[in-house]
Amino acid sequence: AWAQRNKWRLQFATALYSHARDIGLVGANPFEGLRLERSQGRRGHVPLREEELHELAGAAATGAWGPTFRGLILFLAYTGMRPGEVFALRWRDVDLGEKTIRVRARIGRGGGEDLPKSNRERTILLPPPAEAALREMPRYMDFVFRGARGKPLRRSSVAHHWRKLEAGVDIY
Repeated sequence: AWAQRNKWRLQFATALYSHARDIGLVGANPFEGLRLERSQGRRGHVPLREEELHELAGAAATGAWGPTFRGLILFLAYTGMRPGEVFALRWRDVDLGEKTIRVRARIGRGGGEDLPKSNRERTILLPPPAEAALREMPRYMDFVFRGARGKPLRRSSVAHHWRKLEAGVDIY
């Protein structure tokens, strides 16, 4: 019953009990083999068509922070980078001449900076639409995409603006 009510905690509990069993603290893991229905994740999501993406980006472009939000949406869509990686992206990581991006870090859920999800740096190509979005960003700050005070973006602030965009409210 606990596992049914706490599906988001189940993976942690399973791992914890497995470790406890492995070191002899418990005889069995009560969470193994439950065969609970798993989330379908993003399997059923239909990607936006290009014109829908640009319509969404255009709707995000209102208010003082709007142009950055618009660029962020387009950049994420065309590079496939994870949000935390884009939040940590600095201008020194972008090579417009070579059309590449060095993914060196990410901003984690707690706001701290660490290695990307893969735990190693990687280089990706910079597609022309993502490059166009970058060229609209001011370069006087270290971070490519930043909040109103020049600090790295955080999931919470982007989520706040995303909810406003979904509700059709001006961003700023």
